[in-house]
Amino acid sequence: GGIRDIEFIVQALQLLNGGRNENVRSGNTLHSIALLTAERLLSAEEDTTLTDAYVFFRTLEHRLQTVLNTQTHAIPSSQQERTALAKRLGVKSAAGLLSKVDAHRKAVRKIFDAVLDVQTTDAAVPGIESIIEGGTGEEEMSRFLEGMGFRDTRRAGRILGTFVSGSGLTNGSVLDSRARTAFRQIAPQVFQSISRSASPDLALSNFSLLSEAQRFPEQFFEQLNEEQFRKLVFTVCGLSPRLTRGLAKDSLLFELLASNSAALATSWGGKKPRGMKLMALKRREELRACIRYVLGMSSFGDLTIELSQLADDILRSVLQQECRKQKVRNPELAVFALGKYGTRELSLDADLDIIFIGDQRVKSATNMLEKIATGMIQELSRVGEMGRLYDVDARLRPEGRSAPMVVDRKAYATYLRTRASLWERQSLTRLRFVCGNEDLGAEVQTDVESFVYDAPLPAGWADEIVAMRRKMETRSHTRSSGFIDVKLGAGGMVDVEFSAQMIQLKHGAFNLTLRHLPAIEVFASAPSELMAEDAWSSLVSGYQLYRRTEMMMRLVLEERTTIVPEGVKRELLARTLGIATGEELHNRLVLSMTTVRSQFLQIAKALSSN
Repeated sequence: GGIRDIEFIVQALQLLNGGRNENVRSGNTLHSIALLTAERLLSAEEDTTLTDAYVFFRTLEHRLQTVLNTQTHAIPSSQQERTALAKRLGVKSAAGLLSKVDAHRKAVRKIFDAVLDVQTTDAAVPGIESIIEGGTGEEEMSRFLEGMGFRDTRRAGRILGTFVSGSGLTNGSVLDSRARTAFRQIAPQVFQSISRSASPDLALSNFSLLSEAQRFPEQFFEQLNEEQFRKLVFTVCGLSPRLTRGLAKDSLLFELLASNSAALATSWGGKKPRGMKLMALKRREELRACIRYVLGMSSFGDLTIELSQLADDILRSVLQQECRKQKVRNPELAVFALGKYGTRELSLDADLDIIFIGDQRVKSATNMLEKIATGMIQELSRVGEMGRLYDVDARLRPEGRSAPMVVDRKAYATYLRTRASLWERQSLTRLRFVCGNEDLGAEVQTDVESFVYDAPLPAGWADEIVAMRRKMETRSHTRSSGFIDVKLGAGGMVDVEFSAQMIQLKHGAFNLTLRHLPAIEVFASAPSELMAEDAWSSLVSGYQLYRRTEMMMRLVLEERTTIVPEGVKRELLARTLGIATGEELHNRLVLSMTTVRSQFLQIAKALSSN
């Protein structure tokens, strides 16, 4: 998992691909990583992992050799020397240094094992042929399945029986003889893929569901001989019941993906196909974006941007629909996003925080604008047979839920100058124009930026934000020692977001690059004197871990929560995150949240004293 592993990963990929692709040829390791990523031979996350690890290890190597004045790569065994080395790297303790080294090594080794895996994908799983042909007893089959990692071997045996005999588990489609023959031929590769998944039970159950949904199962099984298609199927089946159901229900998209993987990169671009309902379109585009993410074709940041853009396009479409109902074009109405939606960090199943602002100089216009805004909320929130488009939260307007839906632009500007709270000022760092009248949107944006960045901050503002943050934690207190809330818990997502927003409030007036940024991008432009570079890195890595954990709970466990489960669910969650055990996931989160809380308080103290 060290420097040599990174170099071997890069060189192996260059040897395999450089003969026909000159774009990956370079003698510089970091440059090579970027080239391999550009050619999609490494994913965006693998790029980040390898780059961060390489820079860290080479910095560590230089510090060692400078201090000891000798060619060495070994971390000293003395606690005193380790502590001194840690401080030279901006790490607080020897234990922190070793933890950082270990985390990088494990992450690199995982990629090394994937790239330099000497096992062929077509290797047979020993014993599977005998089981398929019915040559084993129930006890022997149970032992075989248990050895492959199945927990519920009885259920796995029944599902396997459906592929062999053709009878469905849930009165589903019955496989004919040709389909059963096609499955027998692909079974070794199928079960090898299943055995490598985080949960073989989950992967097999999802594979059964997807198989039963196929109109032509024989063709489906034959296509599994293709490595790329097999990777698509078992990445999805091994990870998410939600994505599997999505592919099973959207036969058109699945057929497109089966015939052309480039279909994953083709989105609707804001133009709704004729006759297709918005809800069906939203489901398809979310499915496409999430599959791209789990296949490593996009980073988590790319995913949240895609989900935010999808919401923008749907809001724009709904606004046009409501304008047609009111027989008006380009009314004096602007729709703005707030919260994570405002910074294009929207997660799966997240609420849309929005606010409507209009020019209400004419009373008749006031009624019309209110009808448009109310109609949009109703359309977005209406429950149909496929569910609802979005849960919409418009409570962040002045006076909250008791006020009219549309806020007058001039009245809003006056409200900001005279009555708005520090909390509102902080939340408006994330305001973003989405759709509507662009001229009005620009005017409102100017009013808001003047309020957020130009007015002096009140005395004790940073302490007030810290106190407000502490009050939010009361909702995540529990007696359970294993309880972790990655959003509201001390040191969770909100600590990172509040840190970024405090920096924006303090320095955004004269550093325009700090405005309108996602939380972790703020830190790259923050004043260096606030914290050491390593501390910024801890905030970013902690936030990324929390958000990936939240996303996987929605994809894998199908739970809309930020509270990490315990027991079997936590074990499954850990494996899908690439972490060996649930206990290790718990320990990583606890360590990260402790570090983030300390850094949040440090930032608040530094900002209040400047």
